[in-house]
Parts: sequence; C-alpha cells; structure tokens
Amino acid sequence: MRIRVLAWSISALILGASCSGPMPGIGPRPSSPVTASTVLTPDRGSLVFSDDFNDSNGGWSRDSTADFNASFIGGAYVVVARNYVDHEIAVPYVDPKDQLSVAVTATQSLGSPALAGFGVGCVRGLTDPTVHYTFVVMVGGTWNLYRHDERPGAPSPHTLLKQGTSPKKPG
Repeated sequence: MRIRVLAWSISALILGASCSGPMPGIGPRPSSPVTASTVLTPDRGSLVFSDDFNDSNGGWSRDSTADFNASFIGGAYVVVARNYVDHEIAVPYVDPKDQLSVAVTATQSLGSPALAGFGVGCVRGLTDPTVHYTFVVMVGGTWNLYRHDERPGAPSPHTLLKQGTSPKKPG
C-alpha cells in the first residue's frame, strides 16, 4: 500500500480491514471463503493495521529533502511538500490480502495550492507492483479513483475509474 501525498498531515489513524476474520463488535465471522471478487461488507473482515502515530519508531518514513519533509509532531504524522510534486510514503504494513478496506483521516494545511491533495493507494501484490489503484482528494473537495496498469503493452496505463465531489471539503 502506498500513500500519495502533496501537502497534508495525517492526524488520526490508518485502518486496514481484511476479509480474513470479524471486525471486533461488528458481528460473526462469515463462514464462506473469501476471494478477490467477494463483495466487501462491514460485517466481514478484521483489523490488520492501525496506527495512532504516538511511536515515531513505528516504521513510517522520516525523510527530508529540499521539497519534502515527513515527521512526527504532537501525536500526528506530518508530511509537507513545498513544490507541486507527487510524493508517496509506504505504510509499514505489507501482508497481502485478497481484499482490503482502507480508512484514513487527514488534514489539509491552510493555504495549500488548489491542485494539492492527499490520498491512498494500493498495489496489487508485492512481487508484481505493475497494477495499482489510487484515490486522491483535492483541496477543493473533488476526488478521483484511478487504476494504473504499468504492464508492458497495457492498452490503458492510467484509467480514471470514478470521480466526484466530497460532501465535505478537506481541511
């Protein structure tokens, strides 16, 4: 899983719910097996990764360059990009699952440029990361879901799957 960053601060938790067991307090574990095409529902799955960002040694990048800085400040993981570039930060969780649900709480900095945003991405498999998906929310509240197929000969390397406007603007 990769997190795409332009200028944002993650201030709460990242949650991955896989389809391999029950989520605490949400109901019984389904008895049917899970496949890549199984419909994802709230009563299916278990928590596989969560972080409250109180431990700065939790595996998150703390890189710093001329246009990028990642650090821990006051129980938050803060990422700042100074130029219009696409930065990615890999989450310190790499156990592959057939299905994955991701929840992120992030805060956009005041005064961020109109084209700035934040999002999440998932790579399909660890050994062949040529197909991946990204979900990005922009400062103005628009969002895009893309499929990136970087395999040789792929007919459409970057496909916009869905787009819309968030009912609540980021910030």
